Amino acid sequence: MKKSRRIAYVATFIALIFVALMLDTLVGSFLPVKPAIFSLPTVFVFVLMFGTWQYALLGGTVFGLLSFARAFITGSIPFQNPLVSIVPRMIVGIVAFGAYALGTLIFKRTKKKEIYALGVSAFIGVLTNTLTVLFAMYFTDFTTLSGVFSAIVSFNFPIELVATTLLTPFLVLGVRRGLKIEKIGQKQSSDSADQQ
Repeated sequence: MKKSRRIAYVATFIALIFVALMLDTLVGSFLPVKPAIFSLPTVFVFVLMFGTWQYALLGGTVFGLLSFARAFITGSIPFQNPLVSIVPRMIVGIVAFGAYALGTLIFKRTKKKEIYALGVSAFIGVLTNTLTVLFAMYFTDFTTLSGVFSAIVSFNFPIELVATTLLTPFLVLGVRRGLKIEKIGQKQSSDSADQQ
């Protein structure tokens, strides 16, 4: 794949993540629960679509930076602190990629190894996102320890966990197929055409 095309895809997903974050905010304003059902699956597609740790880190960092920007739009004081909004999301990208790499090894003998590996990655990624953000809020005095555990057992977390785990594998594979993206490092039939 040409570098220019890859950059275009990245730019598109940056815009999509911001739109998804704002959709979460908008929909959440009408509901008693506020799960990140739009942004998290979108983020994990970005994190996992190229299959490298560099893009996973980039995806997590973009998620954090956009969460940081949204905090000033919506007036969310805790997320105006980069230790809460940015640093945990950088960790999420790397952990999600690590879980994906491990999942491909664990399920390498199964026919649906990619689906399972992506599902594991999304599951671990959501757990990491929730725990790192909440504990960052605790250590920056935005919540108490009891508040952390209350948030973990709230309705938001189970909805995010289930929805993201189920949706991410099919979204990632759909995007790869639709945009003809191969994981970096794999031989791609379109590479020769791009180089001509």
